[in-house]
Amino acid sequence: MNVQLVDAEKGHHIWAERFEKPITDLFDMQDEIVSRLANILNAQLIEAEARRAERSLHPDAMELYFQGMACFNKGRTAEYTTGARGCFERALALDPKKCRGAGRHGGS
Repeated sequence: MNVQLVDAEKGHHIWAERFEKPITDLFDMQDEIVSRLANILNAQLIEAEARRAERSLHPDAMELYFQGMACFNKGRTAEYTTGARGCFERALALDPKKCRGAGRHGGS
């Protein structure tokens, strides 16, 4: 089965993947497709929010959190991990209650 996610407004592909499983595993394949699609959409949303937040002269805690998640999702390199950790620490300093989960992403 070929699955594609297309940006209808812009007309370009966001994601495409081929799934090959026996018809008896249809529900397993459905779960796998939904899981992968959710991960792709989450990463896309985090990137979009981080780009928006970068334009802010005085980012708030949630904007810093999204910037950190964007760095974190780019890869486990020292550069991205350090960037993510810095954003998470600044977010936590501004609003510890709102960004409680940021600390779990800051480690290497």
